[in-house]
Amino acid sequence: MSHVVNTDTMGRKENIHFIGGAIVDEYLWTTALEWNGYYKINVRTGYTEFLGLFDYADSLADKLFSRVLVHNKFVFFVPWFFNYLVRVDTETLDIRYWMLPENITREIAKFRAAYIYNGRIVMFPHVGDDICIFDIEKGEFKCCRNWIKELDKYKLKNKEDKFLQGCQIGEIAYVANSSDGFIMKYNLHNDTYEIILFPESEKAIFDVEKFDDNYLLILTAVGNVWKYNIITHNRELIYQYHGRTKNPYGHVIAEQNCFYLIPAKESNIKFFDGKKEIVVPYPDDWKLHYINVNIETVFNGYLRNKNEILLYPCLGNKLLKIKPGQRTALGLDIHENIEDRAEGVRKRILSSGMCTELLYEPKSNLDLYLSIVNGKGEKAETTKHPKIIGLEIWDKMKGF
Repeated sequence: MSHVVNTDTMGRKENIHFIGGAIVDEYLWTTALEWNGYYKINVRTGYTEFLGLFDYADSLADKLFSRVLVHNKFVFFVPWFFNYLVRVDTETLDIRYWMLPENITREIAKFRAAYIYNGRIVMFPHVGDDICIFDIEKGEFKCCRNWIKELDKYKLKNKEDKFLQGCQIGEIAYVANSSDGFIMKYNLHNDTYEIILFPESEKAIFDVEKFDDNYLLILTAVGNVWKYNIITHNRELIYQYHGRTKNPYGHVIAEQNCFYLIPAKESNIKFFDGKKEIVVPYPDDWKLHYINVNIETVFNGYLRNKNEILLYPCLGNKLLKIKPGQRTALGLDIHENIEDRAEGVRKRILSSGMCTELLYEPKSNLDLYLSIVNGKGEKAETTKHPKIIGLEIWDKMKGF
């Protein structure tokens, strides 16, 4: 397991792990996965600027946001385990917060899927039942759970885990359901919706991707890929997974008439050209980091930047890029200066009357913040080791 490394600092640098981001003028705006901080990253050079900590959350809070959306010069951070929708002005860095409605339970995972259309943000529940719509101009929320009645028609259970990100085509969002075998086709203009069912043997839908003007690619929990005609509603199984890994892939990404399969718990990125699978090699210095936030998937999202595909390093040490026509993944280092983080955390801790938030356990990086309080700005030696979950994922990574 030499390829499994902890989140120790590399001199004065620290790897950044994240789960969602948005690109504005060649900069990736994102938030840390395992602690409270947000950044601006140059997607060409990897140069990273630590911008600050969010209010209303402890410095050690993790998984605060799941999605980042762009509207004019603003980026909106969609709450996952946070209780506020946040807007940052990409020009002035001014920040604003809107508290979620009181009927949204504070302790649960709020939203993993969100889309923006015509001045509104539509957020779909990860846990809980409310689809919440935020009017950007008015600064108001409207939430509704009437869609649950639709499940009764199809004898579907209302399970805890619900929606993951899908795709948006104009005013229509196709949202993946992560616990039942269906897709929600949601009209972002008039808030009407319908259910698209898939066989029960597929367990759940993990991703929906636009293939061309008439077709979607549907990735299921068992690793199969379907081609779905949005006009005729015909569907065809075009890829069948024959491995033994549970929940092998998290994303399917179209490229012309072919597609990539991005690992959730499988070992490698795969490219499928309609006839054969091709393994997409990782960079030689690609490593995985264990971080103590109960994330076991290798990748948890992607972005398209012009023609490039950017894979989020939710557990890795680099931002990965796949360029058109290439069958290799390129790595981009995205390290922050640990002293910048230390200064931001030190200001937060000292201004909050010292240390109450440092009592939260378990946190594998607690010693880092204790050293920050003492003004050292570096990580102290520790003999504590967090419990490793799902190491079989890392053991199968090719090349390690």
